[in-house]
Amino acid sequence: MSVRTGSRRGYWLYLVPSLLLFLAVIVVPFVMNVGASFTRWSGVGTPRWIGLDNYTRLLADERFWESFQHNVGLIVAMAIVPTAIGLVLAAALFDYIGRRFGARTASALRAMYYLPQVLPVAVAGVVWGWMLHPSYGAVNQILGLDLDWLGDPDLALATVMGGSWCGSSSAIPSSSSWPGCSGWTRPTTRRPRSTGPRGGGSSGTSRSRRSGRRSSWCC
Repeated sequence: MSVRTGSRRGYWLYLVPSLLLFLAVIVVPFVMNVGASFTRWSGVGTPRWIGLDNYTRLLADERFWESFQHNVGLIVAMAIVPTAIGLVLAAALFDYIGRRFGARTASALRAMYYLPQVLPVAVAGVVWGWMLHPSYGAVNQILGLDLDWLGDPDLALATVMGGSWCGSSSAIPSSSSWPGCSGWTRPTTRRPRSTGPRGGGSSGTSRSRRSGRRSSWCC
């Protein structure tokens, strides 16, 4: 018992480098930022303690609440909605398309859906900029519109949110669900078969087998 406990304690030594890096990169800067928020400091010179004055000014600033709403919208658009879309598409690929049109069709659609994910973010941003350009963009040309999708304050946020849905942000949640969708099986029950007498019957001892068929399902 003591040998096993000692070997388990040795595992904690492997966590020390990661723990020190986490403290140096995450915890210490966070604590320093919290402390600096209670002072007036331009980055040069000695900080001057002002208490909660920065937070009082922040809560009374209209720009702060406007940017806060934008951040909440981006969190919903880039985290919650893509995850839901990814789960729905993964379930549709395996539970509907895979059964109705075959595994090859589902695999081809899965590769086509994940293909934009291999593009670098900078390249995808340039392509979206071309497509949404107000003068020669493909979106305006196809829809017959004359809109500045990324330059109009009333359209910019909705355009970025819609681009995240149509882009590759939902491919990662969907691909994370693919192994589960393809590997989960419906619960099965075992039905024991009769065992013949030893040495007397020709059947002998037979193994019990599962009843019910295996089928991939998701959600």
